[in-house]
Amino acid sequence: MSYELLANLVKEGKLCIIYIDSIPRSASTALEISLTHGAHGQVNEPFSNHKNCGEAYKIIFEYVKMLMEKNVGHNQEINLIVKEMAFSLPEDDWKQWVKIVSKFIFIMREPHLQIYSFLRERVRGTCHNPTNEQILKHGVDIDIALAQQKYMPLSWLHLKKHIAILEENLRVDPLKRMVIVEGTLLSTKPYNIIRKITDKLGINFCANMITGWTKATKDKFYDPGNMKEKGAKNSWYDKAINSTCFKLPITKIVPLDKFPGGIQKYITNVALPIYIELLRSCFFCGPETLDEIESIIDIKVAKDLTFGQLYPVTGYALACKLSNSELTHVHRQYKKNRNTIQINWKHKYHASFEIVSNICSASFK
Repeated sequence: MSYELLANLVKEGKLCIIYIDSIPRSASTALEISLTHGAHGQVNEPFSNHKNCGEAYKIIFEYVKMLMEKNVGHNQEINLIVKEMAFSLPEDDWKQWVKIVSKFIFIMREPHLQIYSFLRERVRGTCHNPTNEQILKHGVDIDIALAQQKYMPLSWLHLKKHIAILEENLRVDPLKRMVIVEGTLLSTKPYNIIRKITDKLGINFCANMITGWTKATKDKFYDPGNMKEKGAKNSWYDKAINSTCFKLPITKIVPLDKFPGGIQKYITNVALPIYIELLRSCFFCGPETLDEIESIIDIKVAKDLTFGQLYPVTGYALACKLSNSELTHVHRQYKKNRNTIQINWKHKYHASFEIVSNICSASFK
């Protein structure tokens, strides 16, 4: 019933749902808060926090009804941000949800960074300042579950499936719009990326999307499963909901061979190939030209570290999304340029660079 009511509001031009489909630890909550500054309200992870989609649709509809009552007399379309983890919407539920959403944002993050951050946050539940050894040791349980194909929350396969289904829908309904965003890039160049998102989706941009996030906006941050009931104690959200702007996590990535074996295979065979595919998509919001990519790689993000030095796989993957002739040029530059790829990196991250190169080379065949 609630689904039909939402569908009617969309059909009548009274509601526009802007949906963020996410993997964990991708800066999705920060993006959600940012875009809420240009919307009437938002609902955080309604499908994760309820037993079935019917309950989630009821929560969303009741919230929309409240927003419409607050804006009565304004006679304007309600813009609603909804964010969810990709694994929370299986294929059949996703196909139904897609029908009533107007604008889609898919957000991901380079897998070494994303999975390490995921493990670290889980460990922080029992250890405030865990060491690398403690964090990676915690990955053994997930490693076993991955080997048994029972661990879903990393979400890469769900994200890929969602995008494939939506692309089919775009052929039928060209009025729907979508973009793909890289979380580390978003945190590094928020103005550039947010402007690209708003331009491509047809959303009104405002300066407060970038910085100066207000308490008033946080007050309308509606999380039916966590925030209201638990007083924002959930460690996964604490930093994001108390932020006033995008913040770049200054964390050096862990080399591939330091992860447990199953996670190494997951990064190599699942996450990294999907990541490269999404970077190369025509829907990707990020640097496109050789000059733009090199300028990102050379940005100082820490004391003496550039983006390319702190996030080598992200930088290399961005470079390798270029055309075939530029790809050959970039390979030479990466081998020659000591400021971008230091000599010791060739040993530490060689395996990851090789995977990226092989994926990109294969895509040209």
